[in-house]
Amino acid sequence: MLLQFFLENMINVHRHLIVQEDNLEAQLMVSLAEKQSLKNGDIIHFDKGMLIYKSSAENKTFDVNLTDGTEIILSQ
Repeated sequence: MLLQFFLENMINVHRHLIVQEDNLEAQLMVSLAEKQSLKNGDIIHFDKGMLIYKSSAENKTFDVNLTDGTEIILSQ
């Protein structure tokens, strides 16, 4: 029982770390993309995935699709 609790906790921590890593990769892609002059609909390819830039009068949106299939949408 104690071993099962320990293993479930380790799995949860591992999943959380994977989510954090994906978010950091997406934020890094956005940071690098912002250094370029972007137009609405621009697509930028990275080793870890691709980023699609969308802009409107209200905000800027970055759709990040990582190579592992994770999709992260960041708005500013």
